[in-house]
Order: sequence, then structure tokens, then C-alpha cells
Amino acid sequence: MGISGWLVTGVLSLGASVLFVPRALWGRWRERLVERLDRGLRRRVSRFGRRYREFVVSGLRFVDLKGLATVGFHTPELDEVFVDVSLGYRAPHQVPDGLLDHLPVDTDGRHSIGDFLDREQPAVLAVIGGPGGGKTTLLRHTARAACRERGNRRRTVPILLYLRDHVEEIVRSPAVDLPTLVRGVLGRYAGDEPPGWFEQRLKSGECVVLLDGLDEVARQEDRRRVADWVERATEQYPANDFVLTSRPQGYRAATVAGASVLQVRSFTDEQVTTFIRGWYRAVAKRTSVPEDAAGDLLRRLDRSPGLSALTVNPLLLTMIANVHHYRGALPGSRADLYGEICQVMLWRRQEAKRLPSELSGDKKELLLRGLAFAMMQRRVRDLARADVLAEFRAVLRRMSTSVDENRFLDEASAYGLVIERESGMYAFAHLTFQESLAAGHIRAKNLVDVLTGAVDDPWWRETTLLYAAQSDADPVVAACLASGTVTALSLATACADLSGDLAPELRARLDDQTGSTADERRAAVAVVGHFGDVIHTADGGRICANPVSSAVYELFRDATGTRPPDGRPAEPVSGVRASDASAFVRWANALPETPGYRLPTEQELADPGVERMLTTVAGVRPWVTRGPAIVLWTPPGSAHPNLIDAETFGGHLDDDLERLTPGLARMLAARLVPAIRDAGKEVNHFALRDVRPVERNERLSAYAALVQELLGADHRAEAPRDEDSAVARDLGLDKILGPEIDDVLPVLSSFATQLSHTARIDRNSTFVNYDPEFWDRGKMREEYAEQESSQSEVMRLIEGLPANLVSGDAPARALSEPLTAAFRSPRPANWHQVFRTEFTRVARVAECGGVVSLDDLADHVRDGGAAVTKATPTPWANAVCRKLADNALPVFERRTRLTPVAATAIRVAALCLAVEADTHCPGPIGDQLRAVATGTTLLERRLSGRAPTTETVVLASMPMTLGP
Repeated sequence: MGISGWLVTGVLSLGASVLFVPRALWGRWRERLVERLDRGLRRRVSRFGRRYREFVVSGLRFVDLKGLATVGFHTPELDEVFVDVSLGYRAPHQVPDGLLDHLPVDTDGRHSIGDFLDREQPAVLAVIGGPGGGKTTLLRHTARAACRERGNRRRTVPILLYLRDHVEEIVRSPAVDLPTLVRGVLGRYAGDEPPGWFEQRLKSGECVVLLDGLDEVARQEDRRRVADWVERATEQYPANDFVLTSRPQGYRAATVAGASVLQVRSFTDEQVTTFIRGWYRAVAKRTSVPEDAAGDLLRRLDRSPGLSALTVNPLLLTMIANVHHYRGALPGSRADLYGEICQVMLWRRQEAKRLPSELSGDKKELLLRGLAFAMMQRRVRDLARADVLAEFRAVLRRMSTSVDENRFLDEASAYGLVIERESGMYAFAHLTFQESLAAGHIRAKNLVDVLTGAVDDPWWRETTLLYAAQSDADPVVAACLASGTVTALSLATACADLSGDLAPELRARLDDQTGSTADERRAAVAVVGHFGDVIHTADGGRICANPVSSAVYELFRDATGTRPPDGRPAEPVSGVRASDASAFVRWANALPETPGYRLPTEQELADPGVERMLTTVAGVRPWVTRGPAIVLWTPPGSAHPNLIDAETFGGHLDDDLERLTPGLARMLAARLVPAIRDAGKEVNHFALRDVRPVERNERLSAYAALVQELLGADHRAEAPRDEDSAVARDLGLDKILGPEIDDVLPVLSSFATQLSHTARIDRNSTFVNYDPEFWDRGKMREEYAEQESSQSEVMRLIEGLPANLVSGDAPARALSEPLTAAFRSPRPANWHQVFRTEFTRVARVAECGGVVSLDDLADHVRDGGAAVTKATPTPWANAVCRKLADNALPVFERRTRLTPVAATAIRVAALCLAVEADTHCPGPIGDQLRAVATGTTLLERRLSGRAPTTETVVLASMPMTLGP
């Protein structure tokens, strides 16, 4: 209804009141009715709705970076960097509290918050997730979207409240209503609101109410009161959408009746890439940034899985981007980054939000540093609650505070740095935080002797490196040189790389010890150093955080003489066969002073940290153990990288047959010779009155058309190229396509010309049988005389063909049957397609393809050749088996590179021999030879770059002893 209509309705209603209400009563109601009409008119004509939306959009324009230690001079706009974290249904007790917890794979899929809001049925949602998970940012973006997408939405009025700002008012006056709280945050806009504007919008269901931070209500009893207030608001205004956010611990203690619980999901790798590129585009608009700065950060994260694991958390990813841009390149500054993360999560964000706290930030750090150091000394990742409380109690007694250790543990758990991993067992959200805080404790307490005494202990390696990155590394490097062990020297090398200030004499001694050692010790230092950055799996395993590098693999090759990997050089090393992976592990374990290494198990690679490492290192698939077998790891839902499907194989076979076309055409030409002789005999006995002209020449015309197709159209008329002749020799066809065929080709060409002329006369003739009346006509007699003369010329050509020409039969069934089908094809132009179809059938090409095991190909060649030679001791079989071995074994054993011509020869020969094996020696031999053809296809595709080399080596060690 328009404004004018609304006015008319109001006036009519007022008039009706005058007619039916007594005068005395009307006098009392008049002022109320006028006031009500006035309020309604003001709401209708007011532009407050537009101004309110402008207030919301402008107030939420930028990313909230308050509390971060490193920020630039410009804050990116929210729309420039926003990535929807997405949501998944989850029961409250199943949502973990830590910074880096992933949503389990058995939950529902990823959903945008828009999938739940603005439906016909209003929603009440509780969005919960760990600290820094993007909950507040999600609400801010939702509020902006509601303002800007009015035309497509039911609920276009966003109400965003930070509950921490309204705790006192709600607790003091539980009956306070939602509009009152909203007006308290409008500032100068509050006076512009027409009376009852928010009440009317809420009553009519036009609002999406966004309530942030239930967990930030500090006291448990207050949090329950606030949750009760939220419940009453949803009941009072049921036509609106409500979204409440909280950390898991805060919501479990104060749930909201009727709310659907959704967990904030961690960033995927694609979302990490999208955020980083968006963030750098936003920064580049206001300041100069290095070209491809985003790509540089992504590459550095790929090479540092420990840092990459943090990027699943939006807040930590924002901090990483800031530190990378404003503090220098990662991961060299990762010690600074870890320190910032701990500060931000412990106290900086709380201070920025003006949340009350009983302890200052430095005291919180002191408590957690002491706990981390104690856990490092105990060599544990988990500690019982009683032990954690004991560590806190000892430190708290030294402080002038009345804080209870139980209360601080609960507070620390809410920060997300310390989590209850199992019932009563506490751990840091990531071992990196434990090691970083322990390094800070050592630095603050001057306990470097702990590190210098542990240079041979891998448990302390990462803590030592984090210490050296921010402190004087000289004592540690000196202790490493004094020890002289492989473990110590690899640690010294890493410390020297991290520290920008190392005594020159120490650096010289280090270069001397690592550069002049024997080859085995130098290799051992490299391997141990490579294994220094590890991922700890949930079951206590230790997996190297990076696949083996090309440099380390070259040390292995130099020492063992192992052939180079398949495919093109890459970093990390790829194209490593299963046998090579086993040999590498044996070599690494034989090096002096190296701990025991092994290939990881499939279960270990399913660990979230390991799986994330593998997905960030693009295109690699490590070898893993499955019982006694070694298999190539493939992510769930992904195709095996060494899979050749039937369609791909067929495409390569088409190329092979195209390469063989000249030879096949000449074989068909040779086969024409005896056929023409037979047909010529019929022509020689030609009787004019007994045979119909069209019928008698039908066969010779078909032969002529085939000859024209074979010899007259393109390169098929020419002699095969040298490489094609080589393929023909490899298939044992050189005797069939001997020099005699070159003498026949010109004759066949002339023959085709003469027959075409004869066929043309036949097509123009109108008679079928001899007719005396027709014969008496002079013109027809002349035509037939010309035809007879042409036939005589054909006879002379036939008689001139070499009498000793071979028959042209192929010695192998795989070739002879397709050639016969092509020869009998009613459409000569299609002979090549007919040959291909029949060859595919005879050779059972549909059964080719599958996952290739490159280690097995050489044995398949040997076993197949021996079996076929024994079963069919023919010269052809012996020759082709020898040729296959000569061509294939050097390639499969990596003594020579595969060429396209060699690939055709190997593939077609293997298929031909597979047919012989199917016929004469049933069993696995035929399938093994088809596997040779398939494996050749994989190698050829790698050679051309159409198939990547993915097989790599990731080292694992036996679980470290963590107990006392």
C-alpha cells in the first residue's frame, strides 16, 4: 500500500471512530489515535531505513585487525579478502576447542550461511568454532550482504550486536528488549529513528539478528543469563532469522533452545590460495608490493608444512600474510610469527575487545611458557590435568595474584592454545606452540645449557632452532661442533642458516667439518638435516615434513649407481619407482649415525597434518607400505596417477597405426597380386555373348579402387620413411616388404588407371546382355570395341607382373586377420579404419590400460618372449621377440630414453605377441604383454609432458620414546 493509500485508510479509520465512539470516550482516545497515526506516518515517510543501512555497511567496511601485533598502514576492505569459511552441522559436544581442528569427514558437506538464512521458515542458528575461526567476520559479511542485496531477500534489516558490550545491561535488566539494545549502538543515528521503527521491522519479520560472542561473557552465571535473554528474543520476534556465535566451550555451558548448531569449517587449500591472492591484491591497490608476492608466500608455505598447517585458521592466515609482507619473508621469521600468535591468542585480542582479565598478558605467557618447558623436559605432548595444575600452581605462588590455577586452565583452554585432547589430558593445539613457548622460556630464564646438552637429541631440535632464530646461536653451534655427530652437525648447519649473527670462526669450523668429511658422512648430515622438520602423527609416528629433495636423492644415486628417475627433473624428486624407494631407505639406514628410517604406512598418511603436507606439495604421491607390499599413495577420490585408461591407450594406438600406414598399404598392395592374377584368368576367358560387362569387371574395378587408395592419394605411394621401415623391421615385416614390391608398385598404378577407364565405359553402357539390335548400332559397337581394347591392355599388365612375387600374407594373426578384413572392405577408402577396428578386436585392445607398475615391465618382456618363443618356434616369433627385447629392455631398465618411433615398435610388437600368446600359451602371458604396451604408453606420455611424474619418497621413523 502506498503512502497516500495508507493516509486515506487512517483517516477513514479515524472517521469511523468518531461515528461509533461516544463523544466523552472519543475525547480521551483522540490524542492516542492521532499520536499513533503520526508515528505510523513518520515510519512510512522516513528515510531512516536507508541511513541505517548506510551506517551498517560503512561501519563494517574493513577487516577487523584489532589485537594483531603486526598490521600495515592500510587495513584491507572486507569484501576484498572475504572467503566464506562455510559451515557444517555438528553436535555441540563434538566440536573441538582448538585453533587447528578440522571438521571430521563423516559430517555433512560444506554450506554457506546463506543456505540457512532468508528462507520462508525463519532460522535460529548457533555458529560455533575455535578461536580465530572467522565467526565474527562471517557475521560482519552477512550484515553487509543483507543491506546490499535487498531486492532478492525477505529480511533486509541486519542487527549486529557484540554481546560483550551488553552483558551488564542484560544482567541488570533481563527484560530489556532487543530494540533498546540496538538503539544503544546507533550513536548519532539514534535520534533519526522514527518511533517504533525497529519494533515494527522485528514484528513483521524483516530482520536478521546477528549476536556475536556468547563465549566472551566471562562469568558462567552471566553467560547463562545472556543465553536466556537470546531465547526470549527469538520467542518475542519469531519471524526473524537469529544467528548466535560462540566458541565451543562457551556454548556448551549455555545452550539456546531451538537453535541448530553449525560448526565453522577450516579453510581448504583452495580457500587459502583465494584469501592470500585477494589479500595481496588489496594491499597492492594502496602500496607497491613485489610482483607475484602472493605466489611467493604460497610457495614458502608449500615448503614449510609446519607453517602451512596453521593456514586452516583464518586469523592465523591473516597474521601470516601480515608478517610475510611487513616483517620479511617466511619461514625465516616463523619464530616471530609463533610468538605473535601466542600473544594475540592469550591477551592482545582480549585487550582489543576490552574483555576483563585477572592476569596481564606477560603473566599469561609466563605460565604457558613454564608449562611448555615442563612438557618438553618430560618428553610428552599430553599432560594430565592434575600435572598441568601443579605446574601452574608453582608459578602462580610466585606472583602477587589470587588467580586460581583451575580458573586459569579453563581460560587458557578458551584461548585455543591449550586443548583437552582426551578426557582429563591436556595438550597444546599444535606441537609448534609447545616448542615455541619452551624456546621463549629458555631464552627468558637463560637456560641455553639445556639445549647445548641436547644437540644429539632430535626431540629438542625444533625448540633449538626456534631459540637460535631469536638468540645468540654461538653456544649451540659450538656444542654441535664439539659433539661432531651427524645429528649435531645437521643441527649446526640449520642453526647457522637461521642465525644472521654467527661467530666467523664457528662458521669456518662448520664449513670445514661438513665440507671435508667423507662422502658417507656428508650424505648422512644431509639426510638427517632433511628429516629434521617432522610431523608428529596422532599415534606417535614421525613423518618427514617434506618429500626427499632432488639434491639428497642425487647423493643416493652417486653412491649406488641407481638409474635416474622416470620423467623430467623436478623438485622434490619424482618419478621414483617402488624398487628405488626401497633402495633409498636401505641406503639411508646404512649411513653412519643415522636413525632408523622407513616408508610410512597408509594409516600415517591419513593423519590430517601429513595429508595436508602432501596436498600443499603439488603433484607428488609418496610410496607407502600396505602390509608387506609397497604401493603408491593416492588421495581418497583421486585417480591413480599411473592409470592409463582404454581411451588414452586407443589414442596412442591410432598414432601407431598411422605411422605404420605406408607399410600396411604396401602389404595390401602385395596381397593384390595373386588376386589380380586370379581375376585376370577370368578376363582371359572372356566371351562376349556369355558374360555381362558390368559383372565381369566388378571385381577388377574394386581392386583398382583399392590400388588407387593405397598408391594414388598421398604419401602411401612413396617408399616408407627410414623410421617407418625400422618399425616394419621390428615387426618382422621386412621380408614381406622386400625389394620385389618396389617393382610391382608402378605396374599396379598403371593397372589402376586402365581399370578405371574400363569401369567408366561400363558405367556409360546401357546394355546388360548381348542384343543383336544394339550390336548393329554403329556407335555402341565402337564403344564396346574400345572396352575390349582396354581389357586387352589390362591383360598385358597382368601378364607382366613378376611371377615370383610373394603372396603378401602377414605371419602373425594380429596382422593377417585385420589385413584380410581391410582387403575385403566394400569401401576401399575406409580400409585403414577397417584394419584398425579388426586389429583392436583381435589384439583385445579393450583389455589394455590399467595402473602401470614400471618395475614389472622388464620381467614381462622377458617372460613373454620366452613363453611365445617356446610355444610358437617360428622364425617370425623368434625375430619379433628378439626385437622387442632389444627395443624395450634398455628403456624399461632406464639405460636409454624412449622415442616415439620406439614406442610404436614396442607397443605394436607387444600386442602382436600377446595375440600369439592368447592362441598358443593361454594364461597370464598375453595380459603381461598387453601390460608392456600399456606401460610404454605411460612412459611416452611422461616423455611428452602429458602425464606428470608423481612418485616420490617421504621418510618416516619409528615412534620416538616420549615417556620417562
